[in-house]
Amino acid sequence: MERKEKKEISEDFLLIRKLIRMKMKKFIKRVLPSHLYEKIWNYWRSFCQFMAIKSIEQAVHEQGFSQLVYKLEEIVPDILHQYSTFKVDTLYLTKKVRGEHAFQISLVQEAINILKKSAKDDLAIADIGDSAGTHIQYIKALFNQNIRTISINLDPEAVKRIKERGFKAICARAEEIGEKYHITADIFLCFETLEHLMNPDEFLYKLSQTNCDLFVVTIPYLKPSRIRLHQIRNLSQQNLPRKKIMSAENTHIFELSSEDFNCFLNLQVGV
Repeated sequence: MERKEKKEISEDFLLIRKLIRMKMKKFIKRVLPSHLYEKIWNYWRSFCQFMAIKSIEQAVHEQGFSQLVYKLEEIVPDILHQYSTFKVDTLYLTKKVRGEHAFQISLVQEAINILKKSAKDDLAIADIGDSAGTHIQYIKALFNQNIRTISINLDPEAVKRIKERGFKAICARAEEIGEKYHITADIFLCFETLEHLMNPDEFLYKLSQTNCDLFVVTIPYLKPSRIRLHQIRNLSQQNLPRKKIMSAENTHIFELSSEDFNCFLNLQVGV
């Protein structure tokens, strides 16, 4: 009961804060001349972006990923077309994506080191939700060119990008990796993908039925779990191509808190 009350208080606080911001913005826009409002808004937006960039740089430095980020930039200098629905075309997005990649590759390194200790040199890695083959390129350059890899994505454009880099990829649902495609690997990667799946329960169960030794996964950090379907709810209200509004890449379904994700994973794969 106490935990539920804390979640409700947290959600109420976020909602109230959002409403206050909206009211303040409307008030300022109403009392200021339009040219002055736009000028102040642009300055404020630039300041927020600057602070966000500095925050990412500080986090990368504190976690000891600065050198790894430099290495990743040398391996894959251009990440502009990392995704299908948007471009990594600002300094903020570039810093954010590079920082995420460094963290994720550090986890891959830990997984590879664990399997090396068990005298397993002939490694196979499957990347579920790979959007461009970037992580595969990192892995082969940093660890071993002979690592066997396969990428899985539901987006044909993502599969095309991966194949253009010379890597193996299939267009498929993550839930189909076992029964339909019989994909086997020592390490399965799943970076910022689980929240996009229609049926994460089925995916984790199918994964548990494979010969996977290690499962390396990252999910967005949230305090309370939530279901995110705002793209679908607002579909008819936006004058944009359907794919830009809702696709497997940009639509989150189930977003789990760390505590709930651990419980969920324990139930499905017994970790």
